[in-house]
Amino acid sequence: MLRRILQDEVAELYSLTGRTVLKNSSKKPFIGTDVSRLIFSACQKVFKNLATEVKVKEAVRDWLQQAKVRKMRRMQRQEKIVEGDDTSEFLE
Repeated sequence: MLRRILQDEVAELYSLTGRTVLKNSSKKPFIGTDVSRLIFSACQKVFKNLATEVKVKEAVRDWLQQAKVRKMRRMQRQEKIVEGDDTSEFLE
């Protein structure tokens, strides 16, 4: 659900609570945003008793933490595709 709402470039700017592990990194709190309220509400409607607040927070926290990794991997895949297109000329 988050993947459809937030791009990784935006997700990188947030952490669940806004606390940062690194001193150089200041992130905004995701909890309390309109998007977070919508996600919690949607999860509770769709998954009913399975989507406890704790479970949803854990899932959101993990997803936000991985935003940078997802972005880097996507960029690497795009670079490989571009490199593959360049080498295809030499194979003909």
